[in-house]
Amino acid sequence: MFASVALTNYQSVIAATYYVSKSGKNTNPCTETAPCLTINQGLSKAVVPGDTVIVKQGTYVETVGEWNSGAPGKPITVKANPGETVIWRSGSQDITSLSGAISIYYTSYIRIEGFTFDGSTPKSVIRVLGPLVNRKDTHPVVVGIEIVNNIFSNNGNNGIGGNSFSKIIYLQGIGNGSSYSGPPINVISGNRFQNNYGCDILLQQSNDTRISDNISVNLHGSQAGAENFYQFLARSIFLGVGAARNIVERNMISSMSKESYVTAGYAAGGLRLDAGASNNVFQDNIIHDLDYSGSGGSGIFNESGCDYNLFQRNIVYNISGKGIMDGSTETNAPVGSRWVNNTVVNCKGGGIALSNSKGTVIENNLFANNGGYQIFVSTKSVTNGGHVIRNNDYFWSTGSKIGVWNGSNSYGSADLTFAQWVAASHDNNSVSIDPKFMNLPGDLHLQAISPVRGVGTGGVDMGAYQAQLATLISTPKPPKGLRVLSQ
Repeated sequence: MFASVALTNYQSVIAATYYVSKSGKNTNPCTETAPCLTINQGLSKAVVPGDTVIVKQGTYVETVGEWNSGAPGKPITVKANPGETVIWRSGSQDITSLSGAISIYYTSYIRIEGFTFDGSTPKSVIRVLGPLVNRKDTHPVVVGIEIVNNIFSNNGNNGIGGNSFSKIIYLQGIGNGSSYSGPPINVISGNRFQNNYGCDILLQQSNDTRISDNISVNLHGSQAGAENFYQFLARSIFLGVGAARNIVERNMISSMSKESYVTAGYAAGGLRLDAGASNNVFQDNIIHDLDYSGSGGSGIFNESGCDYNLFQRNIVYNISGKGIMDGSTETNAPVGSRWVNNTVVNCKGGGIALSNSKGTVIENNLFANNGGYQIFVSTKSVTNGGHVIRNNDYFWSTGSKIGVWNGSNSYGSADLTFAQWVAASHDNNSVSIDPKFMNLPGDLHLQAISPVRGVGTGGVDMGAYQAQLATLISTPKPPKGLRVLSQ
């Protein structure tokens, strides 16, 4: 890769702007009047922190794997010329490769902005690699990665003939070490994902990233390989293998369905956590219509060993499976999950399921007209103990059974009335009443006459939409490293 350039060498050098055009030549100096032909050539000029490469209209088929580092507040920027459509496609069509359009290895402070990444068939479009978790405290880290305001469409592949599922943006080992306590320093924001395969965004051993204001529609299944029993996976935002201190907020995820080529198990997921992804915040996300005509979807799934994650003000509706799953009977129990002021409606497999959880907080949520049950707590979760369940609404318009306590199978149906649920679970200050949404499930704001206004903990409204905001009281303090954002 290009040699990283120390900022001290350029303290008196002014950052420059370079240009790339389909009418250019790589023998040119990459100025606006004499642009380069390729993005690779333009970026070879960007050696000073703050340098910018502007790419003009056209389709560019190339893979960029050599970058210089920028500096805090002065990233190396590559961006589409404002107002023009610039399509960037991988130079490789190898479906088993992770080398798509962009590979960034051990390089920091890079900004990618305004492109349309379309039609790349490798498993990844943008891959960023840094040190593993156990090396972050002793090795230079990769930080300051910004991927903003791009379109990702028709990328990846279905995994048939490959060796694992696709991940369109793939962050491995980026972010700071365990001693860091500041705000997120990497950004994935304002992007649109449409008709891609596998995962739109996957973080592994990656910290300190804000994933915000992205839109994901019509994500397709991609075969995961032997480690997942050859299931086909469609998971829009996936945090795994120790991803920590990330904030996922205001994303909209919708319209996943099982494809005709899927011949094995299929799992659609909006937000998925696995393998020790802990101390993250998920807030104000909207997830809906995931495999709604089938049986292989979940809105939010917090699985194996994913501890002390906060989920607040998220909206989940029209899911074929469960709206929320906390834990799995086959894996390590997550500890200290907090589910606060979420709204879960019309999910065929159930509202919220504690399949194998410990010390979980379920507070100020609305669970309405979910098939199976509004709330389920397994025998394992009862044995694990430490749960705080209060100030929720469990509403089922066509029957009186709302929950399961000490259950063996989270795929079953509610067997307890609200009164029986309270007696078994010691749930405090919850209700079972029509919350009176504006328009179920399309508009989940509360009507002015809603009986769940102002009856949450500390006087807040239940659910994700609150007419007045107040500080939650009497809630457990999160462990060090988990930033609870103000409401």
